[in-house]
Amino acid sequence: MNTLAMGEYGRAGIRKHDLLRHFLGDRCLFHQAALRWMKENVGEENFDAREDVPSIAQFRIAYAILKENPLAATGMMYEKACLDARASGDQNVPPYRCSNPIFRKICEALGQAVLYDLHRVLANRNNKNPPEWACLAEDNGGGISQKCVRVSFKDFSALDVLLDWSHHPGKKQAQQ
Repeated sequence: MNTLAMGEYGRAGIRKHDLLRHFLGDRCLFHQAALRWMKENVGEENFDAREDVPSIAQFRIAYAILKENPLAATGMMYEKACLDARASGDQNVPPYRCSNPIFRKICEALGQAVLYDLHRVLANRNNKNPPEWACLAEDNGGGISQKCVRVSFKDFSALDVLLDWSHHPGKKQAQQ
């Protein structure tokens, strides 16, 4: 607002006193709505009742499924594991959060957490064991191609960062 002085035009051609008159007058519906909103009482909402937020137990179920076999993990497996947990008496697994869309959201959240942790490890400046170099690595076996970035650290330890999994037809199909 430093570029708008009284009586001078700013970059958009609007004068400062025009803006002040607009927001102080009765004409501005947006300003009136903001004033009404400011005077409203804030009510306590029950955030536990949201149907799209899974519990910690459901995160653990999804993580166990993904860790066991990441390529074959499905929402149906998640639903079955949640039903088994509920049948055994686990009250931390609400039935309305045991669906395929919730499993998809959990997978996305876990992926973002893993990516954040990886960035934290690789980009830490005060690391006593910094990364020295990285190269691309590919492993083909059992009909699945795994592409990784292999990062080598100062103490000669290595970390494989998964980039992509894909199905491949095998050596015979590739040679033809």
